[in-house]
Amino acid sequence: MSGDLNQRPFLLLILKVMRAMLWFCIAGLVLVGGGIWYSVTKVQARTYEHFTSADIWLFSFIAGLVLIAVLLLVGIHRMLRKHT
Repeated sequence: MSGDLNQRPFLLLILKVMRAMLWFCIAGLVLVGGGIWYSVTKVQARTYEHFTSADIWLFSFIAGLVLIAVLLLVGIHRMLRKHT
């Protein structure tokens, strides 16, 4: 089997769909994280010194998910650029 994705149109389509889904994932996570940040800092009027451990864990979890999604997106993007 050849490594050329042009000869595997279904795999190429799947990678393009995955890339689009990862963009939506990243955008959604950033919006949710920004909304939580706004709620904690503006609505509840807390500064970072007054964050609870749950707030820190939540922001860390969202940042970790964004990082994983970005790394996956970079890998898929490189694969698509290399083979198309």
